[in-house]
Amino acid sequence: MPNNLEFISIFAGPWFCPLSMLEEVISDMGRRGITFTSYARQADSSVVQHRAAEAALKIEGARVQALRAVDEMHELAVAGRQLDYQARASAEWSATV
Repeated sequence: MPNNLEFISIFAGPWFCPLSMLEEVISDMGRRGITFTSYARQADSSVVQHRAAEAALKIEGARVQALRAVDEMHELAVAGRQLDYQARASAEWSATV
């Protein structure tokens, strides 16, 4: 059985891809303008800043939910038990939000 860190990285790895994409978008905000506006850089626009913050919160929320579900699955696997119906439903619901 892999240790807890390996287990999390195997199952929660895909959640870190959106974070790197957000970092790329944020780094481009300082260089790119917004067409047909007076903003020389996207970073100067409060709307763009707000949308980036919303995206960051959604990504972080999804990552936390995934890590919580993985941690719960790992604890049950170590104990030799399976997820009950409520835990499975919670994990599935968390994956769709």
